[in-house]
Amino acid sequence: GYWVAMVLPLTPLVKVLKYPVVRAALAYLLPLLLKTPVVKRWGCVAHVAEDGTITRVLMDPTGEHVSSVSAVVQRGNRLWLGNLRGDF
Repeated sequence: GYWVAMVLPLTPLVKVLKYPVVRAALAYLLPLLLKTPVVKRWGCVAHVAEDGTITRVLMDPTGEHVSSVSAVVQRGNRLWLGNLRGDF
């Protein structure tokens, strides 16, 4: 199997926009313009079996410990996470 990183959940605002470039720009620009987070902080990785079945999900629903996970690699019994917003 393999692990999949999930950077962020989609908000209704982002889902209705047609073009990916516009969605990406708004995801970064709106918080700066509004001074409030538009995208909820959270962290999530999922393990997917060879047949495509999701076998495990690890989630930090508040983003307190890990958020914006952009990469995940398993080495032995450990998961190494990369993210877009911080150092961990």
